[in-house]
This record gives sequence, C-alpha cells and structure tokens, in this order.
Amino acid sequence: MYTLNLEDVKSKDINLSGGKCKNTHELIQLGLNVPKAFCITTLAYQKFISFNKLASELQRLKNKYSSEKINLTEYSSTISSLFRNASIPPDIRSEISKKYSDLNLHKIAVRSSAILEDLNSASFAGQHETYLNVIGLKELETKIIDCWISLWSEKSIKYRENIHINEENDISIAIMVQEMINSEVSGIIFTKNPINQKHEFLINSSYGLGELIASGQVTPDTYVCDYESEEVINDFIGSKENMMIYKDGVGNQIEEVPKNIREKQSLNDIQIKKITNIGKKIEQHYNSQPQDIEWTLSDGKIYVLQTRPITT
Repeated sequence: MYTLNLEDVKSKDINLSGGKCKNTHELIQLGLNVPKAFCITTLAYQKFISFNKLASELQRLKNKYSSEKINLTEYSSTISSLFRNASIPPDIRSEISKKYSDLNLHKIAVRSSAILEDLNSASFAGQHETYLNVIGLKELETKIIDCWISLWSEKSIKYRENIHINEENDISIAIMVQEMINSEVSGIIFTKNPINQKHEFLINSSYGLGELIASGQVTPDTYVCDYESEEVINDFIGSKENMMIYKDGVGNQIEEVPKNIREKQSLNDIQIKKITNIGKKIEQHYNSQPQDIEWTLSDGKIYVLQTRPITT
C-alpha cells in the first residue's frame, strides 16, 4: 500500500509514484543498469498528514500566506516545524522496514519524487531534496520526513508560484530509496546542448559523487559530442580540484583531488561513447524530448541514476 518496487511502478500512475520514480521505472524497462530501489508512494505522505492531523493546520497556513498575513519564510518554517514534531505512522514504518530489509540495502540515496517533478512542462530540478549515503532505518526515517518537508521549502513554494501552480492544488510527494553506488566518476549528460541549443550531447564529469557538479562546486570535464556519430567534437579538461566521497564513521566528505589525476580526463573515449549511447536510447524512449541524465561509474559499470526532461 505504501511502498512499491520500482519494477512494479506503473508508468501512467504518476500520482502514486511521482515523476522521478516513474522515470526510473522506465529506465529499468529499457534494460539500463539502474541501482536497485523502491518507491515510498504518495499514499504514505497523505497518511502522514492525516495520522498527525496536519491537514487543517496546513490549510490555515495556506490561507494566511495567500492573504499576506504571513510571509514566505514564516509559512515554510512553520510547516517544517509541524512535520519535524510529527511521526511516521507505525504501519508505514513497518512496510518501509520490510522493503528495506528485502532489498538488502545498506548505504542508500533518499530522493524526492513529487507528482509535479521531472515533467515535460516543469522539471523542478533542484527544488526538492536528495540525501546521499544514508545508513540504517532510523536515519532513513529522518530523511523521509526531510524529503516531505522539502515540498514546502521556500524555493519549492516560490518555484510553484513562478509557474502558476496554485497552493490550493493537490500537491503531493513520493520518495525513491535507491542503493548508493561507490562512485569513482559521476556526471550529467544533456542530450541537447543547453548552452547553444544544438542537438548534440554535452557531458560533464568529475571524480567522486556527482553532488559537486549538480551544485556547481567543481569545474568538471566537459565533452561535446556529435549526436549522430557520438564522436567527441570538443572537450575541456576541468580543474576538478575537489571531490565528494563517503568515509565510514564520518559520512560525506569533500576532499582535494590528487594533483596527479586532476589534469587527466575523468572519462576515456570508450566510456564517453557508452554514455552518449545511453543518452540517445533514453531520449528516443521519450519521443525525442531532450533529457538531463545523471549517471555514475563504478568498477567499470555505468549506472543511470535518474533522468528528467530539459525544460529551459
């Protein structure tokens, strides 16, 4: 009722699984190498609201915000406090615990999957939270609530306002719990160049986890590849000064990249070709809608973590 294996997510039922889980399910159906994962459905979020009797208070806060009796910061922070003082219902906790155990997960990524996320009309890229290298059920439960809270962050509310989604609409959120991969190199491939709008591949790659690329904290390598031949037509070797890695007992750490590998390409030609091939396969599946795809490399394997349409 509250969880689904990604293989069991129905592509048309985005209101249950959210955009990210739906898209990742489709990556599995394409036969791509995707880390094992499960979905915590929007029913869990809705039950959390009803179990803790939060609906009337959320409505009251919406009304006050809409009438400008409270500002955005107060609106968001009050909802955050309400959620942090609430608890996950026992039946949901039990179901999540079983699914977590059945998949034999250890280190996981906890990724928001809102029903309005990763759509052709709006990607919501970076608006909802993702947490990496989460360990154990207790930390997982904390991050689940943090993901639900991110639906009501200032930036998420403002984003919805900017694309004219009324707060009165039935917005909801699912969550993808995904196995963490020991990333040696990570990055993004755009199947349409976001800089010049040409139909060519643009790959960003750097060492360690991909978080520093996504947040703009590292200058990655950049490879521009012809769409048809998938051959590199331009490249730039970034400085790659830092990388994010996981250390037992410490968590996610940002460390300096050893100088002897900074000036080297983080990807070889064969790996670049494999990544462009993956990008083309995914874009064609989405009826040639250009895609923004996150991937990681570990032990010679390329894993696809998620895809979303390029909307800007």
